[in-house]
Amino acid sequence: RKMDEDLRAAKTAMKAGNVPDYSFVHNSIKTAEPTKKHIIGDPVFASFTDIYLNSIKAIKEAPKDSIPAMHNNIIMNCIMCHKSYCTGPITRIKKLRINPDKVSFTCEN
Repeated sequence: RKMDEDLRAAKTAMKAGNVPDYSFVHNSIKTAEPTKKHIIGDPVFASFTDIYLNSIKAIKEAPKDSIPAMHNNIIMNCIMCHKSYCTGPITRIKKLRINPDKVSFTCEN
């Protein structure tokens, strides 16, 4: 839920013309108790978590004009992981995408 809240806040910031704050930390993704126990120790799931955490790290240092596309890449990676492990929230996750053509940053954050 925290990941959803933080990524939703980032999308809202972009829609308002603000550079989003990606200072959140989701390292608990590696140690959280999964709903489906077979995920524990799964190397593919571990790879998905690494991709997610590295993507968040990269977007924090990215030029602002690349942030919307990078945000969408993060969302796509979330969808890919959920297609493999837990399909329930995919519809909700898809709503976190943003149209990069409609983002115009008006403020520096």
